[in-house]
Amino acid sequence: MTFAELHTNYPHFFDHLEVIPPSDSDKDPKYHNSFIMSIDAEWYEYGGRNVVLSYQIATASRTKTNNIIIYMEHKVRLTLAEIIAAGIKSITTAEEYAALNKSRTIAIIISHNMVAEWSTLLDRDEPHITKRLTVIRNSPITDFHPIKLFVDNVFPVHVKFFDTMLLSPGTHRSLKSLSSLLGDKEKEKDPITQFYIEHMNLYLRDHPEKYRAYALKDSDITLRLFFLLQQYLNQLVGGDTFKLYRTLASAGVKSFLIDNEWYKEYRDIRKSDKFYKAYQLVKRSYYGGRNESYFIGRTSDYEESKNKIWIDIDLSGCYPTAMALCPQLDMDGDVDYIPYRHELTDEKVANLIKQKIDKDVVIKARDALRESPEAFDQALSEINSITAWKIRKEATVIDYWTLDFCSVL
Repeated sequence: MTFAELHTNYPHFFDHLEVIPPSDSDKDPKYHNSFIMSIDAEWYEYGGRNVVLSYQIATASRTKTNNIIIYMEHKVRLTLAEIIAAGIKSITTAEEYAALNKSRTIAIIISHNMVAEWSTLLDRDEPHITKRLTVIRNSPITDFHPIKLFVDNVFPVHVKFFDTMLLSPGTHRSLKSLSSLLGDKEKEKDPITQFYIEHMNLYLRDHPEKYRAYALKDSDITLRLFFLLQQYLNQLVGGDTFKLYRTLASAGVKSFLIDNEWYKEYRDIRKSDKFYKAYQLVKRSYYGGRNESYFIGRTSDYEESKNKIWIDIDLSGCYPTAMALCPQLDMDGDVDYIPYRHELTDEKVANLIKQKIDKDVVIKARDALRESPEAFDQALSEINSITAWKIRKEATVIDYWTLDFCSVL
């Protein structure tokens, strides 16, 4: 499959984005025209700032695909709207371009490591862009709400950002390793020396044709990979309809829910009043943590550290691996659990007052606890969260069974 034929192999993704006539009853907004384009930029550092040398824009529509390069004058950058306009113009006639003002249009913008390309936009800090961005693993992408732009004073367009890095398996995060999935050495990312990677302006000066080929290859590869990865993810899910996934994990979760119909009922039961207290404890246990270790002085001076090698092990995919070992609970059976107990003795009340917590607030919480655990929770919900946390911490009774249980975790 050549690059020019790329759009003909994935019509279902354009079907997902387009519908004629538009149906207002659909959950997701639909468009008359959709353009899927990968963007890439080459730059070099000058005076502590990145100077853009060129933008590469590979664009696909339902009927055509093209890949272009735009060379920039010194210290000149393009806006997001200008990049979109250039990509659309590369695959439309002047008449088709002008006619876009009569219909609804969406542009899907893709990059591999979006934070790098986003940083090259002239209007990257404008509120109309940033307010629609969300960050996943340091990659700025759009959420369910698109960025709204007016392009070239001709037509409005909705814009969504995707990052192929978020669609990639952990073993293929770099564009070079990910391009190996294309199955053709000729389609993989071209290698150049580290010197030229750090001085792209010199590469453009010394080898202009090689620079052009190298630069265009990145936008070519990214567009190919976007379609390929989305195809794989939709096959993983195995649904009847195609959609565009933002992350590999979102497709994995969707696949799990389809293959395990019991989970929805299981989740609803888990969140029922019967398990409310236990579920709150479970959620708090997934807040994450911070581990630190310090040595002061020479380690050879202490018996605890003398002649020992210290190794810090960080397991890849630790959470899903650990969760896979957890058995499915029998929610319909007899489930016993021992909740935390709370009590506010005179001594504990005095301790809280010593922490400069208002005496009336403490007495009100104590009286509520004497009434019922539910009244205690309600009383704490009505005060400052930090104060409530201090009162709950002081009131919590740590039983021996809790210490024994925690010691085996």
